[in-house]
Amino acid sequence: MSTVITDLQESTLEAFRPLLQGRDVALLDFPNHSNCGDSAIWRGEVALARALGCRVVYRCETGTYRREDIAALPASTAVLLHGGGNFGDLWPHFHGFRERVIEDFPDRRVIQMPQSIHFREKSAMERTQRLIAGHRDFVLVVRDHQSHRIAQESFDCHVMLAPDMAFMLGAQQRSHPATEDVFTLARTDHETLGEALGPVAEAEGLSPVDWGRPRPPAVHPEGFLLRMNLGLARSPRPLRDLGRLERRQGWSYEWLAEKQVQRGLEFLSRGRVVLTDRLHAHLLAELLGIPHVAVDSGYGKIRSYHETWLADSPLAHIETNAKDAVVKAREVFQELAAG
Repeated sequence: MSTVITDLQESTLEAFRPLLQGRDVALLDFPNHSNCGDSAIWRGEVALARALGCRVVYRCETGTYRREDIAALPASTAVLLHGGGNFGDLWPHFHGFRERVIEDFPDRRVIQMPQSIHFREKSAMERTQRLIAGHRDFVLVVRDHQSHRIAQESFDCHVMLAPDMAFMLGAQQRSHPATEDVFTLARTDHETLGEALGPVAEAEGLSPVDWGRPRPPAVHPEGFLLRMNLGLARSPRPLRDLGRLERRQGWSYEWLAEKQVQRGLEFLSRGRVVLTDRLHAHLLAELLGIPHVAVDSGYGKIRSYHETWLADSPLAHIETNAKDAVVKAREVFQELAAG
């Protein structure tokens, strides 16, 4: 395992040990969608809990959350809000869920796992500020210097800086030999705020893809599990009790998250070099040991994360615009081929 990865893991353990060592935890907001990066974060959060001797005694997604389930847990149980890049108003559904939990449990320890922060509207920021100011034990963990500055200036709570949870997965192996010189994974959602990588890469002769996909049909095992928890949560007793058991044990969540992580690793394994504008393609390529080039076409989270934690990585390169990123990726491949 590279020293970059082991250093980031140790930084993560050092940051969370005083908060979580030996506690039971409830892990909320399971990523029941196709973004492989969010599944990598979830698996890393579970790995962190295990490394610190914590039991994950409750899991849920936004649609299966039940306030009464958490209220029944011992007061010492910490509530962990899933990390990622949706702290703000770019993804209002997930941020609204976060605000609901903060409001539901003003006296219980609630820890926001490492996030990037971005607000477009002042009113949205002010609402979050009010809710956090009214909470007695809220810990806001951010994953880059840009978000750390915003958090310290804006929120009345304990603020911490820690790496993204995906690094708790440790070094990974390619699932298959590379099939493309430069594999391009480019996002296709509304988080691309500047010049999109996909069209530029395609114009330059590359074949960009994203790792989103349609939800599998209900008759498929994975499709069934994607829908099972939500259905159980809305069912009459005793099926509802089965849903509570699943939220304590998390069998389907852990299986689904691992399937998604492996799918992401299979995508990235295609490339001898990876070119991307997704933060977790950048991070998983690092875990795979694949040289990669990232371009920040959003609100600065990729560049800020890179400069915070990965500036010394020999595998990682960051570019400001899509055209330069394509050129750099080809240069990296030529250097790799020549060496």
